[in-house]
Formats: sequence, structure tokens, C-alpha cells
Amino acid sequence: MKSNVGLNWANGSFVNVSVNFQGLPQKNDLAEITDKVKAAVIAEFKEKPQQLVVGFVIKP
Repeated sequence: MKSNVGLNWANGSFVNVSVNFQGLPQKNDLAEITDKVKAAVIAEFKEKPQQLVVGFVIKP
């Protein structure tokens, strides 16, 4: 599933990561998705952000 990622740093601290997915997942539940996102962010940036926001974009 395609995603958009946004990052915020402040004074050298990793503050916020936002991950927005295009649509709702068909095969994974929310807990699985958040665990995978958290692991991927920590692996990629070698640091934990203060907060991690996961969202889903849906068409009205």
C-alpha cells in the first residue's frame, strides 16, 4: 500500500513522523500496521520520534 511520510525535527530532536496511507488496508489490522510502521521508522532513522501518527486517506 502506498504511503506519504512527513517528518519534523526541532533543535536536533526527532519530534514527529506522520505516515498517511492511500486507502484502507484489506489484509492487515490496525495493530499490525502500526507495529510495522513503528519498526520501519526506527530502523530507517535509527531513532524513536516523540510521536508517530498513522492515518488513512479515503475518498468521500
